[in-house]
Amino acid sequence: MIYFSPIVLFLILISPAIGSFIALFADRYLRGEDIITKRSACRSCAAPLPMTALIPLISYLWQRGQCRNCGTAIPILLPLSEVSALGLTILAVMSTDTNAELILTCFVLWCLLALFICDAQWFRLPDVLTFLLLILALSLALISPNLHIFDALIGAIAGSLSFWLIRTGYYILRKREGLGLGDVKLMAGIGATVGWENIAFVTLLAALAGLIWMILQNKQQTAALQGKAALPFGCFLCFAAVIVWMFP
Repeated sequence: MIYFSPIVLFLILISPAIGSFIALFADRYLRGEDIITKRSACRSCAAPLPMTALIPLISYLWQRGQCRNCGTAIPILLPLSEVSALGLTILAVMSTDTNAELILTCFVLWCLLALFICDAQWFRLPDVLTFLLLILALSLALISPNLHIFDALIGAIAGSLSFWLIRTGYYILRKREGLGLGDVKLMAGIGATVGWENIAFVTLLAALAGLIWMILQNKQQTAALQGKAALPFGCFLCFAAVIVWMFP
């Protein structure tokens, strides 16, 4: 664990803003909208948001979760993303020993959060994020005392190859896709993050979490179990990766 330092304070302070940007990215990128220069506005009435409405964590509470102009509810995903980014950053602080390791760990966790939200919202895992996760994970393995770069590379290959085989086998048997190609790419980054030894644990935990989620979705349960409802499995893979990685 890193004791108090300016880097720690800085990362904790900016993490809610990172979470806000992640939610914005997930909302705009897959719509094909500008991420950087386009001014934030209400999705319902298109009223531009003032600076006071853009303060992470505080603005959602201050506005009581709704647009001041039209009263439309602000998506709960926004504050959840901000809180999640803060929580993940604190986890990174508690589990790392150097500033360099801390920074890369934060970026890996933030990337997993972005992938989680994209899959939850759009059932999509953008290539730019899965590739970024792989690069960040391999970079972290170069400096981390917990995972050798060789193990990370083997993990990336084993993770993507195993899911590609599952995807191909399912298609041969059922004549339709049961696992998205995005999940295959995601497992390359996750395998590089947790190492090849933990791929089975991540997969098992993700499957268990997905099953619990389906059971809790009473109206969709029957269709989901029959294979007729889409399941954002990438969400559960990201969740499982964080649990296995942060709580070995």
